[in-house]
Amino acid sequence: MRSPRRRLRVRPRGLVGRSVAAAVLAVLVLGLAAWWWARTSTYDDQMDASRALARSQVDQILAQTVDGTRLGGDYGSFPYELVAGRGEVVSASSVVTPFEDGHSLMPAPGYGGPQPLYAIYPVRLPASIDSPLAGREVETISGTISARDVASGSAGRPGDVSPGARYRVYVFVLDDAALQARARVDHLALVALPTACLFVGLIVWAAVGVTLRSVRLIAAHTRGVTARDPRERVPVPPSGDAIEDLADTINETLDRLQRTQDEQRRFVADASHELRSPLAALAFGLEVAHHHPELTPPAQVVESALGSARRLEALVADLLDLATLDAGAVAEPTQVPLRDVMAQALSDLPTPGHVTLVPPADLDLECEVLAVAGLLARALHNVVANALRHATRAVEITVSLAPGRTSDTVTIDVDDDGPGIAPADRTRVLGRFTRLDDARARDTGGSGLGLAIARDAVAVGGGSLTILDRPGGGPGCRVRLTLRGRAPGGPVGDRT
Repeated sequence: MRSPRRRLRVRPRGLVGRSVAAAVLAVLVLGLAAWWWARTSTYDDQMDASRALARSQVDQILAQTVDGTRLGGDYGSFPYELVAGRGEVVSASSVVTPFEDGHSLMPAPGYGGPQPLYAIYPVRLPASIDSPLAGREVETISGTISARDVASGSAGRPGDVSPGARYRVYVFVLDDAALQARARVDHLALVALPTACLFVGLIVWAAVGVTLRSVRLIAAHTRGVTARDPRERVPVPPSGDAIEDLADTINETLDRLQRTQDEQRRFVADASHELRSPLAALAFGLEVAHHHPELTPPAQVVESALGSARRLEALVADLLDLATLDAGAVAEPTQVPLRDVMAQALSDLPTPGHVTLVPPADLDLECEVLAVAGLLARALHNVVANALRHATRAVEITVSLAPGRTSDTVTIDVDDDGPGIAPADRTRVLGRFTRLDDARARDTGGSGLGLAIARDAVAVGGGSLTILDRPGGGPGCRVRLTLRGRAPGGPVGDRT
């Protein structure tokens, strides 16, 4: 069986290879453009210089013809041909060979009308002539004169001509010098361009390699960060560029991961402890009833087991709520009527007999808030239940509405007259599994998750939860829920 062919991969791999390839490609493109411009401009400049020399040669030949100077053989830098009025060759360079009948290669000047000076005629010389110029395409620069007596030159023909006879000189502008100059540019480019590509490639390879050395060091230290030792941090090079920003970002990310990991470990430890206590009480009561049925009445066993089961159910429900909030697996917040949320929150609320709950007036509830209805109801339920648990005589709920430029602000204050919370503990009490009174009984103290759930649930809709002093300076405290909302019938964002 024939093995499949592997495609040849010429694409450079890695950042170093791509950087070198990009730099070499840029130098190559610029070098080719510069080479093409140099060879073109060099050829054109050399041809312009040759045309200037040819014009000067035309002037000299015409002047010497008028003076009767004999011309013959090679004269000047370029080949030429001096043609009489009927097409006779008066004088020419040795490489310019006329036709066999003596007629000139170039047209005769003719009679009548002025002839343009320095006229340029591109011409392809016949291939049949016996000359090095045979078959070549050249430029000719010409000039025409009239003279009474013009020497015939070295051709041996009569020197006297009719008065007013015309003569035209053609100077053949060859591009040999321009081609040689262009060839020198090509040779220089053939050596310089690969050298420049190699030099730039080496420079870029070294520069990117030095830059990536810091990245590789950062990667090595990052790989050294493990779950067992999350304290490792990457070195921050004082380069002041994106590499330094990368190192700082990685260290900040590692700090957040470590804090999250520490919080998760504490959360698991606290949750395990909280679950173990009611389970242990439940198991102990059942074991006593099983081994000593004569000591415990069945009704007492069932009542104790139901109490432990309810505490377990409430704790598991709190843990599930926290897991849902941490994962962000909640619905999008919408505008919900505060009256409905408040009714759901205050329903089935255990109220101690010695504590009076004062709900908000009906007029205070005529607004909407941005929230997830179920989560906000759970948050209000937890806050009010916490206040009832610690209140001495009364818990009062008030609602206020403050207009804003983009949305209204709905404030829900829950006041109790209990022992209050010290300012130093007001941030800590919003944490998970935090109970300020560790010695109190579990059936009245709660699990320490209610305010943490309330804080996270309110934050889903862009709100906040804070703990303040009770107005008037009396005992107790105020828990304030600040929400985004709108007045009855007023769209969010229309207020100015």
